[in-house]
Amino acid sequence: MHIRSVFILLALLFVLQAADADAYCWRRQRRRLVRINPPTLLDPVPFGYSQIVVDTRNAVAHVAGQNAINQTGSLVGETFAEQLEQTLRNVELALEAVEADINDILKSILITVDLDPSTAEDILAASLMNAGGPAPPGIVFSSDSLLEPGVLVEIQVDVAVPESFVRRLVCS
Repeated sequence: MHIRSVFILLALLFVLQAADADAYCWRRQRRRLVRINPPTLLDPVPFGYSQIVVDTRNAVAHVAGQNAINQTGSLVGETFAEQLEQTLRNVELALEAVEADINDILKSILITVDLDPSTAEDILAASLMNAGGPAPPGIVFSSDSLLEPGVLVEIQVDVAVPESFVRRLVCS
């Protein structure tokens, strides 16, 4: 009976030590902001920014404005509809990188060049990216141009990320 009690005590100490180590990682080594540049998107480092910044304390990812430029740096599409399709694909790739999807979007900002009433339906569809539920808060506005010549649309999103993703991000 005495050996069994010692064994149980040692097992309990081992579990508590493991939990303490995990808690230490979670509280002490937690980086507030983690920058992510998924290989599925254009490498932004030469241009001086990151594709995604994760706020680990709030489990929110801020995704840089995505447009119709693919991971090789080529502009995909000439029309608004063609570019919108690639832009939405890039948003999806960014969300996949943080284990989120369009239902996790907290806010969206859509910028288009020279807003044309004929594209209003496409713009509305993009700004209501939440499939199967109410759209997140968002804004749509027009500009004379975007930074990259030929780009007609850009979408920036903030998204809630799973706590399990944040834990792996900061404790691995």
